[in-house]
Amino acid sequence: MGSLLIAGTTSDAGKTTVVTGLCRWLARQGVRVAPYKAQNMSNNSMVCADGTEIGRAQWIQAVAAGAEPEASMNPVLLKPGSDRRSHVVLMGQPWGELSARGFLTERAELAKAAFAAYDDLSSRYDVVISEGAGSPAEINLRQSDYVNMGLAQHTRAPVVVVGDIDRGGVFASMFGTVALLDAADQALVSGFLQIATAIRLRREIQNEGLLIFNGALTVLFGILMIALPGAGALALLWLIAAFSVAGGLLYLLLAFKVRAAGRAA
Repeated sequence: MGSLLIAGTTSDAGKTTVVTGLCRWLARQGVRVAPYKAQNMSNNSMVCADGTEIGRAQWIQAVAAGAEPEASMNPVLLKPGSDRRSHVVLMGQPWGELSARGFLTERAELAKAAFAAYDDLSSRYDVVISEGAGSPAEINLRQSDYVNMGLAQHTRAPVVVVGDIDRGGVFASMFGTVALLDAADQALVSGFLQIATAIRLRREIQNEGLLIFNGALTVLFGILMIALPGAGALALLWLIAAFSVAGGLLYLLLAFKVRAAGRAA
């Protein structure tokens, strides 16, 4: 079973659209794929065939995936009633109300249900594409998180961070997101972002393969850090130095390419 978590620098960064597109593309390749969002906060919902209720976004993602919408695709649905209270729909059924303070203390029960729902989906589908909520770098919620990096740890899924390049400050938000993660996660996530940037720039510059290669190099660096957690300080220092030199040279080459493209325009 394959898995992937699409996280975002912020809410409304484009996670839902990316997950929907990936589900549709995989379905067209003949892959049995299901969308999943551990927790959605929205008053927009849809009713499934069995009468259970899930977020509208996950219902649409299921349709894009060619799958029957079900409660396991959005096990926790929070319907805001005020700034401090939400009505909770758990596994498609009314569960009760939750205050902001209670949310911090009762997340364990919601997390248990969310993880069980994911495990059920993963046993029946080839691939599960998960959508995070908010940002994976919300450090005040990290200890009891079951929606972003907590979910990634449970599912052992790679994480792709999405940012909206048409909004101001996207690179700052990406940097901030990565900076608040641990070293191994930083290397992996930044690699994926660099690859995405190369795809975005391919119509503007030539030899975008340099940026893609640097992204792949960053991913490899992250994998090595995970695979060799007990590496000696000297060996780790050489590894970081080699990566820095190679990555720096590639960025210099890219900078000249972007400068040339700017002058040509």
